[in-house]
Amino acid sequence: EEEFAGIAREFGLHPLAVEDAVHAHQRPKLERYDDTLFTVFKTIHYVEHDELTATSEVVETGEVMCFTGRDFVITVRHGGQGSLRGLRHRLQEDPELLAKGPSAVLHAVADHVVDGYIAVAEAVQDDIDEVEIDVFST
Repeated sequence: EEEFAGIAREFGLHPLAVEDAVHAHQRPKLERYDDTLFTVFKTIHYVEHDELTATSEVVETGEVMCFTGRDFVITVRHGGQGSLRGLRHRLQEDPELLAKGPSAVLHAVADHVVDGYIAVAEAVQDDIDEVEIDVFST
């Protein structure tokens, strides 16, 4: 909270949005505070496992929160699966996209989160296929 307070002051972030960003477990949302857009994305990550049991945790969740202003994007991440490092490198290598401004970055973050859902859905489908093979091959 203390670490983010300086950033919030520097960019004039709304206190309610800052409070949401500092405390995890927010619902997905899109809110406008003056000239800043505050977005919360729920992230998911497939948990690899050797054996699928009735108590296996196969999906972990987290959050990526974005403050998008006229000339900035600030992200706050909760949970280990919300890394944006690879996305940041891809964006830095595409100056034409970055020239479109912060909304292009916000779109790229949203696209990145959605891609995570697709990857998890495919991994869960693989688990279902394995269970079907085990059940119907006996």
